[in-house]
Amino acid sequence: MKKMFLAAILTVSVFMQGCSIKQLNEKMIIQGMGIDFVGGEYKVTVMYINTHNDESGNSHKTETGKGRTITEAVSDIVTGNGLEPLYSHNSFIILGRSVCESGVNDAMEFFAGYYQFKPSVNVLTAQESASDIIKQGNITPEVITRISDNESTTGLSITTPLYIFWGDIRSKSSSACTSFISVEDKKIKSNGIAIFDGDRISHTLSNSQTMGVAVLRGKTDISEEVIPIDGEKKSFSLSNMHTETDVRAENGVMNCNIVIKAEANVYEYIADKDNLEEKIEESINKITCEAVEECKEHGSDVFNFGKRLRQSNKKAYNSVKDWKQFIKNGIYNISSEISVR
Repeated sequence: MKKMFLAAILTVSVFMQGCSIKQLNEKMIIQGMGIDFVGGEYKVTVMYINTHNDESGNSHKTETGKGRTITEAVSDIVTGNGLEPLYSHNSFIILGRSVCESGVNDAMEFFAGYYQFKPSVNVLTAQESASDIIKQGNITPEVITRISDNESTTGLSITTPLYIFWGDIRSKSSSACTSFISVEDKKIKSNGIAIFDGDRISHTLSNSQTMGVAVLRGKTDISEEVIPIDGEKKSFSLSNMHTETDVRAENGVMNCNIVIKAEANVYEYIADKDNLEEKIEESINKITCEAVEECKEHGSDVFNFGKRLRQSNKKAYNSVKDWKQFIKNGIYNISSEISVR
């Protein structure tokens, strides 16, 4: 019986070797993807790990394919290099301006529906071409990750996982937003955020306004901001930040009352500390109000007001017929309570 058991194991082992999985150098281990839409076709640029010991010494390679669908464009790349695509290591998707203007829904269906894609992969928007950004010699997945992670430290960008972006472009109330990046002097730069109306890009916010969005979402600690004090500019940081947000619908009008609470550290020497907390509060109120006014003008909800209303009063939420106009007509009261340590 024991001999039969060992023979069975040996047979299975030989069978598995006969059906061997492809080696790493036969796979295209994708680290990042860029999507553009040119001449009625998708232009897909992939960054993948260089598993061959070639003379370049580069850790990754980039290649571009075209097709009527994302699948067809990737197949165009595979036809050229003969490698089997592996998406499980992908860490970012960059959407080019062209695809954002034509509509990203069809492209995102590929990423949202394919089982290998992690729902946490970051989605970003390029000011112009996604391909141009990915083909920059100094870009790595780590560079893109650092840009996205600025949300939790500086508030100058927004981290948008695939599952959040997919849900927001299909939501009746929420407006999708992503980090907005460009290439300047051969370096990747964060230019604030891109905001979508449905699945098309609507408008953009500056870095300062983006910070206002991050603060109102209660998801950031500002590492450095500048305030004028007695005619001089001083830097300060904020920590332990959180927001208390109350969203109500009264007589068909949304009322949002938001209180921002945080602790502040001021770096430079200040002789006169009178009204210091008020000056910092004025600075925070200014950047948040600017962000709200800009989004209000376009009827964009990137602050999760709609989600909060749905949680507190689902009946009122369901009664809203035109969410964009609901945001435009909303009343927003913002204040802050800052304590200086």
